[in-house]
Amino acid sequence: MGQAVAAVTLVSLAALTLQGCGGSPEARLRRTLANKTTGKIQLPSGMIEISSELTLARGAHDLEIAGATGTVLRAAVGFRGRAILVIEGAKNIALHDFAILGNRDAEPKILEMAPPENYFRMWYPDNGILADRVDGLEILAVGDGGEVDV
Repeated sequence: MGQAVAAVTLVSLAALTLQGCGGSPEARLRRTLANKTTGKIQLPSGMIEISSELTLARGAHDLEIAGATGTVLRAAVGFRGRAILVIEGAKNIALHDFAILGNRDAEPKILEMAPPENYFRMWYPDNGILADRVDGLEILAVGDGGEVDV
């Protein structure tokens, strides 16, 4: 009987971990975006500091990413990546009701103009959203935080 209880406890702990109950808000969001390919991802409310690009699962389709009251994805000091949110090779993606804030005051960068033979996505890092090879992208009420009360 004691073994059955131990097994149930292990299953419960594993289920909690899969639901994203462990780690920082950034780590939980990173895991969710990397693993969920369809359905809806509800972003938490409040400010989430992002240290490197959040990458949507390759091949994601028919996916909605929705903010909550006051959801802000903010580049942390020292952010490294092409963009805060990267979407590649996806189909029918909807983003809405959240803000993305950079952190240029903390780390101003002077960048050269991209040569004409280069794609901007390859030349310039530290963007808000990078969407590449995406068929059907809808962006509604995603801003720079000017309308979000944090």
